[in-house]
Amino acid sequence: MYGWRNFLLRQFGAQIGQGVLVRPTVRITYPWQLKIGDRAWIGDFVELYNLGDIEIGADAVVSQNSYLCTGSHDYSVPSFDIYAKPIVIEPEAWVAADVFVGPGVRVGRGAVIGARSTLLQDAPEYMIMAAEPGCFDRVPHISVHNRIRQLPITRGLSNMSHSRYRRIGYACGRPNKGGRR
Repeated sequence: MYGWRNFLLRQFGAQIGQGVLVRPTVRITYPWQLKIGDRAWIGDFVELYNLGDIEIGADAVVSQNSYLCTGSHDYSVPSFDIYAKPIVIEPEAWVAADVFVGPGVRVGRGAVIGARSTLLQDAPEYMIMAAEPGCFDRVPHISVHNRIRQLPITRGLSNMSHSRYRRIGYACGRPNKGGRR
C-alpha cells in the first residue's frame, strides 16, 4: 500500500527515500516541492501545505493531524500578498500529534516537538519543545536513541551548571521544578 502511494508521489515529482511510510489520509498540496528521507513516517491526516519546499529527513516522524504550512500572507501591506518559506524537519526529529509548524521553521536533528504545539521558531538539535508558540520545555537530551532515559535535570546536574538549567526552565515564562511543569 505505501509503495503504491510513494510511486505516485514520485511520478508527480516528490523525492521519496526508501522505506518511507506516507499514510493514505495525508494531504500534499504540491508533491514536486516535497523531499522525504529514508525510513521517515508521515501519520494520518497530516497536511503538508507546501507552497514552498518541505524537506523531511531520514528517520523523522510527523505524527497524525499535524499541519506543516510553508505559506502565509504579508499583513503589513494592503494587498495582503502571499509568500512561502521552506520548512525543514531534520533527520531523527519527531513532530508529535496535532502540531502546527509555520513557514521558514527548521526542526533540528533529534528534536522533539510536543503534541498540540504551535512552532513558529526554529527548534535546536536534540531539544524537547512544547506549548505555544514552541518554547524550550526541557534541557537537550543526549541521544535520540536514548529518549526514554530520564533527563539530567531530574537526576542531578551532570556536567552542566545549575544556572543553565534554570535559564532553560524559565524560557516559557514558568519555573522549571525538577524538570517538570
